[in-house]
Amino acid sequence: MHELTLKPQMGVDVGPLHFKNPLLTASGTFGYGAEYAPFVDLNQLGALIVKGLSLLPRAGNPPPRIMETTGGMLNAIGLENVGVKAFIAEKLPFLRDFDVPVIANIFGETVAEYQQVAALLDRAEGVCALELNISCPNVKKGGVAFGADSDLAAEVTRKVKEVTALPLIVKLTPNVTDIALIAEAVEAAGADALSLINTITGMSVDAERRTPHLKNITGGLSGPAIKPITLRAIAEIARNVDIPILGTGGASIWSDAVEFMAVGAGVVEFCTVVMHYGFRVIDDLKSGMSHYLDDMGFSSPGNIVGKALPNIIMHDDLPRTKVRSHIDEKLCIACNICYVACRDGGHMAIDQRPNRIPHVDWDRCVGCGLCQHVCPVDGCISMQMDG
Repeated sequence: MHELTLKPQMGVDVGPLHFKNPLLTASGTFGYGAEYAPFVDLNQLGALIVKGLSLLPRAGNPPPRIMETTGGMLNAIGLENVGVKAFIAEKLPFLRDFDVPVIANIFGETVAEYQQVAALLDRAEGVCALELNISCPNVKKGGVAFGADSDLAAEVTRKVKEVTALPLIVKLTPNVTDIALIAEAVEAAGADALSLINTITGMSVDAERRTPHLKNITGGLSGPAIKPITLRAIAEIARNVDIPILGTGGASIWSDAVEFMAVGAGVVEFCTVVMHYGFRVIDDLKSGMSHYLDDMGFSSPGNIVGKALPNIIMHDDLPRTKVRSHIDEKLCIACNICYVACRDGGHMAIDQRPNRIPHVDWDRCVGCGLCQHVCPVDGCISMQMDG
């Protein structure tokens, strides 16, 4: 008789908010929702974060506004949107027919504009939370101008909290010296949660024409290329604040979401991957995470959150033991990939023998681990203490 096992429950709580699963669409991905309802069941989303809303309609930046890059995408849309009043009157009523939490991303050029937008949405039926965008790099006023200064970030957070009872999620920029300092400042000012990270300022140049690909010159880099930066930011901030984190920036597959949550994110927002692979990817993300939870014996995604943090050792606490590479000759398949890697990119510390089994010269080896990384056989190369 087979033991009856229950499928993991995918629901998660982030502060006062409940989501039926931890996979959200990041602001900008799904427009205002109605555009994509014919192609994807909005009810299957953990939440829908709508395109950024300003007090007045905004035309955005002139084209070209998007450029694909290696491992990602640059965008300089410039926060084009219909304006908060048109959203409430024309877009929001459609979303009320769906069982999906709607989070409104908002921005302004002044603190007063942030307040006005927030106050209007506070009275609008169907919005469960606000995401405060103080991190867009593609506008001259507002956006990152607030998010790059801890005092300004705290001020706009505090002022918006004065005019709304909705949970306030503050979206942070990575384009700062100390993102943890900004996070602590907005937490102290009353933020209910943090969203991180927004895009990273970048540039692309047409080699033939010798001009920038984007009319705005610079744009925000998103996609898989920024995932390691997002992981670092989430892990750093999770150790310094007590409010929940919504992770976004570079997640493309379900295991990316697991990594984000393991270092402290409660839920994960997806953006560029949907643009690249279409809406079917959402089903794949949910299925992959569900199978992972089942395989690991976790009852819900919440069991993952922060599980990697105890394994993160700060730089000053790392052991300073000298290590060297060791090749297990019984496991070695004599492919010599390690030899080539060390010769061309390491310290030329691996020699070839007549039997093709490579040998490590410990006098030249510095323990960089490149050979272990490229070796196709698990356990064949290990790092051992010198002496």
